Amino acid sequence: MSFLRDNKKQGFTLIELMVVIAIISLLTSITLVALNSSRGKGRDAARRHNLQQVQLAIELYFSDNNAYPPNGSPNTGVNWSVLAPLLANYMPTGIPKDPSGDSFYIIQYITAAAPASSYGIQIKFEGTGTTCKTGVGLNPAWWVGVPLC
Repeated sequence: MSFLRDNKKQGFTLIELMVVIAIISLLTSITLVALNSSRGKGRDAARRHNLQQVQLAIELYFSDNNAYPPNGSPNTGVNWSVLAPLLANYMPTGIPKDPSGDSFYIIQYITAAAPASSYGIQIKFEGTGTTCKTGVGLNPAWWVGVPLC
């Protein structure tokens, strides 16, 4: 008696498919947001490493010249493009570039009056969008309100 067989069709309804697609879309967007945050943190870690390399090059420069690299006028900051050529001989792997491919993240370099016995560097991080300062013998007037790295 095959004519008494249940005529229910097997499969999913349109509503069920739409719910599944919506859930998958939501999970995908959450994953992408978390991944982008992790990428920024990874680039910031590379920036910290590059900063250490720059500071080492500055100290090597100091060792050879008994002064930190000049920046034109004391207590006035210059950008990375002024400092980079002075450190090129002390960085055998080359001048570090910003991991994101944008302009370099070192915002300013400052030295004290001649002979330059102190210096400061202000940098910017991508993940937090904040800036911080580091150096040797930092003058309190340099970047007031900017925290130490």
